[in-house]
Amino acid sequence: MIAVNARDVRCPTLVMGATDDRITPAPVQRRIAATYRADYIEAPGHAHMLMLEESWQPPWRQILDWLSNHSR
Repeated sequence: MIAVNARDVRCPTLVMGATDDRITPAPVQRRIAATYRADYIEAPGHAHMLMLEESWQPPWRQILDWLSNHSR
């Protein structure tokens, strides 16, 4: 494990959660986002392996949009 001081994170940060994730449930992901003052996107109806699930495209478009809005 690598310890990270949340106050030291100064770059734009995104946390992606999924409503059906049993490995890292959405409430845990929301707390992680809050700890790091990160933006949070939640994928309804998805689980932990979003990129391997059906209908993965809309959440990934949200990630790409976020990246586009936060790139220099």
